[in-house]
Amino acid sequence: MQTLAWMPCSEAKLRVALKLIHSDAYILVKEAAFALLCSHKHLPFAQHALKQLLQHEEFGVSAKRELSR
Repeated sequence: MQTLAWMPCSEAKLRVALKLIHSDAYILVKEAAFALLCSHKHLPFAQHALKQLLQHEEFGVSAKRELSR
């Protein structure tokens, strides 16, 4: 997942990342999924996903920071 952050990414992969963040996956997997969204925040779906995460308990503050950059 972390390696995908440095590669071109499709909307389908970003959707999987968002689903992982909302799942009960191990926190390091969730963090890697969040990093994937952040590194592709120039893409429309990544922007949408980050906006959805604004109220997320674990990633809300970070999503807000990423959207303001």
